[in-house]
Amino acid sequence: MSLLDHAFLRDSILLLGYPIQHSVLAANPVKKFFHRWIPNHWYRLLYAITAALYILVAGALWVPIPTVVYSFSGIWREIFILIGLIGWIGYAYSHLFYYDVGGVFGTSQLFHKISGFQPPRFDFSTNGLKAYIRFPVHTFFLPMFWGTPTMTESTLLFSIVGSFYAWFGTFHHDHRYAKAFGKPYIEYQKVTGMVFPRFRRSHTNIRDSAPRREAVPSIAVLSVVLIIPAICFAYLIAPFHKMSLSLIPLTTVLCMFIVGVFLTIFRPSLWYRADGLDAKRIEQWSFTMGVITGVYILMSYLFSYLLNHQLPTLVAVIPTWVLGQIAGNFGCFIIARIPQVQSQKESNWNIGFKAHT
Repeated sequence: MSLLDHAFLRDSILLLGYPIQHSVLAANPVKKFFHRWIPNHWYRLLYAITAALYILVAGALWVPIPTVVYSFSGIWREIFILIGLIGWIGYAYSHLFYYDVGGVFGTSQLFHKISGFQPPRFDFSTNGLKAYIRFPVHTFFLPMFWGTPTMTESTLLFSIVGSFYAWFGTFHHDHRYAKAFGKPYIEYQKVTGMVFPRFRRSHTNIRDSAPRREAVPSIAVLSVVLIIPAICFAYLIAPFHKMSLSLIPLTTVLCMFIVGVFLTIFRPSLWYRADGLDAKRIEQWSFTMGVITGVYILMSYLFSYLLNHQLPTLVAVIPTWVLGQIAGNFGCFIIARIPQVQSQKESNWNIGFKAHT
């Protein structure tokens, strides 16, 4: 077997391993089996972590096949780069604004259970892009996979398998939601596209069954303010990435955990109301961590390129983003559980309440 054949076989196995791991662990019979040892409120979190770690390990074991299938230059090169950027931006936007990120990654369920509160109700949303596409996150995978001006055999293999699994996973999710939500979701299916938008049908009869995101001004301000130290830290840590670009996921996790810890120490009321854990604030903080983590990763990549002339592989972006958000949420929650911090939370709430009355 030639080196190219060996690389193709190895990369194919790594690619096929992710759909198997991702789909098998999401199957209800497998969940019931593991629930004997893993409580339900832990399962989604461990599922997200194992999926992210698998991508990072697969990326480290990946053997590039440099044979070029096609390569564009001039205006077509710029067009394909733009297509790829649209995919990445659309993915981040859809994930942040159309999903409860904490719920998707499992932190919300765990934190509510530990605090003795009912987990937030899971429902489907039909606002914005979801009035036309049921799974916009999966839709934006396609330009992410194919928006490259130079297609090698490695990237072609990745794009084909990734596109197929994106469609298969979307079909699987769509079927599960139809069984879970019944008639309202089936009616929603009739007037929307699964992956590609449907514009011709009227959407006025679609109900938005999921509660809309309510703004928490203090969190919105902090999401902007905390981006500045995140950028500074990314700049300071960039020289260490010269030793190994694999340090970026690790530094991201540590940095986001520290951000969560310090933020909760100085502003514990972000997580709590006077009567206990606030699901809406948790959702908003998960959104904020998503923004801060994304900016930190982008700056780490940029500074690594400018200072070290090295550009890490893009396949590490999404799993690093997932792990960074989880670490930030844990940093917040662990500190928020300390009795002294909860007492400070109650004092902050009382001061704010008196100010408003």
